[in-house]
Amino acid sequence: METCNILIWILLWVASSLFWVWICLLGGAERVEGTFSSIFVFGLLGPLYSAEWTKVGAWLSLFFGTIWFVVGLFLPGARIHLW
Repeated sequence: METCNILIWILLWVASSLFWVWICLLGGAERVEGTFSSIFVFGLLGPLYSAEWTKVGAWLSLFFGTIWFVVGLFLPGARIHLW
């Protein structure tokens, strides 16, 4: 598998983190709560989640995404292309 360039890795993490921070802290959870767009965030069950559960999922995604980011900084094999 081909690994990501470190600059791309950092930019992807920044973009992802900004999205999750918007969901958690800036009213994004309330905006996507019960809407069709929540399917793109949490899958087919996304519209069933309340804003509070959406925030919990976003915090978890941010936490584990940050761990994966740090691991990818030191182990290039962890930086796989997901597209």
